[in-house]
Parts: sequence; C-alpha cells; structure tokens
Amino acid sequence: MQSLRPLEDTKIVCQPIALFGQAFALSCALWQRVRCQTHLRRAIRIGAPPLKNPHHGISCQEEHITYAKLSRAALGGAVAIVMSNIVSNILFFQLGRPLLFENEAQSAKVVAVLFEMEPLPLMFTNGPLYMAIAALIGVIHGLVFYWIEPALPRGIVARGLAFGAILWALMALYFEFHTPFNMFGEPVALVAVELVFWIAVVAVQGLVLSIIYGRSRDELASPVE
Repeated sequence: MQSLRPLEDTKIVCQPIALFGQAFALSCALWQRVRCQTHLRRAIRIGAPPLKNPHHGISCQEEHITYAKLSRAALGGAVAIVMSNIVSNILFFQLGRPLLFENEAQSAKVVAVLFEMEPLPLMFTNGPLYMAIAALIGVIHGLVFYWIEPALPRGIVARGLAFGAILWALMALYFEFHTPFNMFGEPVALVAVELVFWIAVVAVQGLVLSIIYGRSRDELASPVE
C-alpha cells in the first residue's frame, strides 16, 4: 500500500509558505506604519488627538496589533494544517494501517478507493500539491481562529485544544459519518477508531496554530486615553 512521504513533502511546501507569510506580515506592518504616520501628521496639523484612528475608533497601536495578529493567524493556520496532515498520515496510514486497511472487517470499497482505483488520491500521486492546497485551507482555518479567538479560553494550550475540539465537532465528525460510513460502508467500530485518531490530528492543528498566534490580541492592546 502507498503512503505519503510527509517529511519530504513538508520541506517542499513549508518553505514557500513561510516566505509568503513573512512577506505578508511585513507588508501589513509597513502599510499600517504608513497609515499611522500619515494620520499622525494630519492630527498634529489640525490639533486633534494623535493616536485616534477616525475610521475605526482605535489607536494606531491597536490597529497594528490587529494586522500583526491577522497575519500570524493566516500563517499559523497554514503551518498547523500541514503539521496535522503529517500526524494524520502517521496515524492512519502507518501506525493504524494494519487495523484500518489490512483488516478483513474493513469495507472493500474503502480499500479500493484509497489504494486500487485509478486515479489514486491526490495525496498519493502528488503530495506537494496536496499539501499546498491543504495549506490554503489552513489559512482559512487561521482566519476563523482569529475571528473567534476572543471567545476561546485564555492560555495558549487551552485555546488551541478548544479550537481543535471545534474542528473535531464541525469537521471530523460529519466527515466520518458522510464519507467512510455513508458512502463507503466502513464498519462502525473502525469509524470510531478513526474518530479517536482525529482527536490527535485536530489537537495538533489547534495547538500549533495557537502557539504561532501567540498572546491574545486583547491582552496586547492597550486602552486609548
């Protein structure tokens, strides 16, 4: 049976993702610096309070934090989903292969779709492309994380695990029902095993994203006088 080559594929994909993230963060920071300096000069000229942004009602410092956190969330989402895909490959296709795919109880349709029917899944035929597309989806996950982050628990670990729990409930649970069970006839016991594996996968995704994101933007923002 074929499996992904996670280390080789990740080296190919992660470097351009990291460079793009750095360029994106730098461009956001430079753009925000220009905006703040422009408003500061205008405020000084007319005698207005210098730190207040007239469009958003927040300070230049707070707006800088917002764009910095947005870029970290996007980059963190891309890196996190690549890392979680590596964990998924190890759990499902290496450690779990004897139980999931060499088990006589497993549905023949599952085995055929994954390993026999042409064309084979993209993750087997073009790992770098698969990882690149996954990274783009991870950016969207990162932006969702940024959006709901103030409502998540405080603390990097608790926040990451909470986001992982959301991913498990909204993504993994329905996927396992709709595809392996509904479409491929996978036995319930094996679906349950895969759901346990998914807990580890989404926990890694949430933790890596939370670590890269860093401190909450609410903790970093200072009140405007």
